[in-house]
Parts: sequence; structure tokens; C-alpha cells
Amino acid sequence: MENPSVVSVVIPVHNGAKYLKQAVESVRCQRWPNLEILIVDDGSTDDTADVARSLGASIQLISQEQSGAAVARNRGVAEAQGKWLAFLDADDLWTESKLELQINTLQSNPSIDIVFGHVVQFICPTLSVKEKALLACPPDAVPGFHPGTMLLEKATFLNIGEFDTQWDVGEFVDWYAKAIEMGVKSTMLTDILMKRRLHNTNQGIYKRDSYSRDYLRILRASLLRRRSSTSDSSPQTQKD
Repeated sequence: MENPSVVSVVIPVHNGAKYLKQAVESVRCQRWPNLEILIVDDGSTDDTADVARSLGASIQLISQEQSGAAVARNRGVAEAQGKWLAFLDADDLWTESKLELQINTLQSNPSIDIVFGHVVQFICPTLSVKEKALLACPPDAVPGFHPGTMLLEKATFLNIGEFDTQWDVGEFVDWYAKAIEMGVKSTMLTDILMKRRLHNTNQGIYKRDSYSRDYLRILRASLLRRRSSTSDSSPQTQKD
């Protein structure tokens, strides 16, 4: 049964044992006290499951065969019991005011369905000097159209639909494009809500070609849906 005051936080993770504890701690430090934390272990072969269990009985650990982030997020959503829904990648961190600011925004603006916030990036401090030199870290915060900065009601997410699992890395862009097409309203807070960790196994680095390929296909699919919708809604010419 859905709990109206609880935020369900879905953390998908694959071989993220060395970062997972810090991610969970950043959730537990939130000023919003009512939390449900669901860690979805996507077929990890490192100590991810052991780390998750060590974090206490309040953590819900869900294990599955490696199927990708989209499947893991969908699995977490299916198990979530809170009214509110949020996501955090296991290598990223939240700022402590994230959920409080977002829930206050949604509760005071009934016309808004989704709240995002800004992201600041940082290079993982455990990398070697050589590894750090290979990473470019923008100094300024940027608007974070990213699942890790998003908060919405679970009902809103389900109305838009699950993440499409056909995409290698572009499932969130595809999902948000569908949300926009449906007329879902979002807002972007200027506050920094997430710290994105840069390291040598970021998907954005080692799956760069997949990003480009998926984004082009997602854009084409969105354009086709919009054209189809426009065509279907056009008035028909009546013939005598």
C-alpha cells in the first residue's frame, strides 16, 4: 500500500561496491525523514551485495541477472511503496536538501509534475594522478536533466510508462521525451541537488558511441510520434 509521506529511492548498481555506501549515506542525510531505499543489484560480480547488506536491515536489496540500468530502475519502481519516486546512480551523491526542496516545490505548485535540479561534477578522489588527467571536469553547475536529480510521484511515472529497455544508454532521454509529448509539466531548480562522480568507468565515457547512436534513434522516434499525433488530430476534410 502506497505511503503518502514516503520517498522511494531506487538505486541501480552494477559492480559499484566501492561507491555504493557513499551514495546511500547521501540519501540518509536528506532533510526529508521518510525514506524507502531500494538497491537493485544488476548482476554484480564484486562485493556490491555484501556492501548493501552491511548498510542495515532498512535497506531493501533486490538482486537480478545483469539486464541493464533500465530494467533495474523499472524493477525498483515495481517494488516501491512510497508516493514519491526518486533515482540515484550508485556512483553519484545527493546534496542534503535535495528531497526537501523538491517536495516543497511540488506541494506548493500543483501544476508541476516533475522537479529537476542542477548538477556539479567532481573527479573521483581515489583515481591515480594519471587517471585524473584523462578526465575533463566542468567547474560550473549545469541543469541536470538526469534521473538522479528528478523527483515525481510514482503515479506520474507510471502514467508516462516504464523506461524502455531497448536502449543501451538512452532510456531516460526517451522516457522524458515521451513525458514532454504527453504534456507533463516540469521545472528546473537552480539549486545544486546532485554531485556526479567522474571516474574511468562512467557509462558516458566508455559507451560514448552508444549514446550518440541511441540519441539519434530516440530523436527520430520522438519526431515520428509528434508527426503522427499532429496528423491524427488534424480536422478531416468533409467530402460531398
